[in-house]
Amino acid sequence: MAVAEQESAIDYIAKELEAVGLTALADAVWDLIENQTVPKKQMAAEIRKLPAYTTRFSANAARQKAGFRPLSPAEYIDLEENYRDILQNYGLPQKYYVSSDPLASQPTLDKLIASNVDALTLEKRIIQGVDEIQNKPPQYLQAIQEYYPEIDRTDIIAYVVDPKNALQDIRSKVAAAQIGGSAKMFGLGISKQRAEELSKIVSEEGARSGFQAISEVAPRLSALSGFQREKPLSQEELEAATFGTQGATEAKSKIAKVVGTEQGFFSGSSGLMQGALARERAGQY
Repeated sequence: MAVAEQESAIDYIAKELEAVGLTALADAVWDLIENQTVPKKQMAAEIRKLPAYTTRFSANAARQKAGFRPLSPAEYIDLEENYRDILQNYGLPQKYYVSSDPLASQPTLDKLIASNVDALTLEKRIIQGVDEIQNKPPQYLQAIQEYYPEIDRTDIIAYVVDPKNALQDIRSKVAAAQIGGSAKMFGLGISKQRAEELSKIVSEEGARSGFQAISEVAPRLSALSGFQREKPLSQEELEAATFGTQGATEAKSKIAKVVGTEQGFFSGSSGLMQGALARERAGQY
């Protein structure tokens, strides 16, 4: 091949590869052309066998094993770009989506592609983990780390973007952390089991206002119980009365008994106590 033709062919190959973001493969492809007699119709198949190509699109092998079709270079790169846009828009560290080597695979993106995770699902994962835990009061993150030590203590992002963790499982852990974190905000502690139980019936806002009320009335109720030589109500009993969980009726009866005729004692401090007094006067206990 003449020098001019050779340079023209190299330029053509480089432009074609650049169109799909694979400029760094140009040398390997040219070596294939120079050193082997490969019919045109087999060229695409031979290119896909190049080590540099298989490394760059390594998730395709995993996709095939999982029963998904392999993506074309254009589809693969387009999906990576969608992932990157989402990760960048949510302010996630570049280590998840930036590689200095254009032919290197990116582990986080490869996992997502191999598991056939679409861009919308990735965004839902990030919203669940990052927006609802990492960007909330620190007590939320403390709670999720306490309840679920398998989640990296310094990097919840790695957990929520990993496809092996089901979105529903992420949501349930986030919900429990919101309950536990709300309790921590007011100096209260609850177990993982209790947090998971309450997360099924109480919203984040409801948990926060409820635990605030409990933190306000608990010392006063304890004082009244001491005056009346009654056993103080436990936190779980106050939670039952506040959130309507099992034992709520009995807990409300105890509150009414302790409060007795002290109608002004809890004025303005808790709707829970005011409600208990109102029901007591109405004969509902």
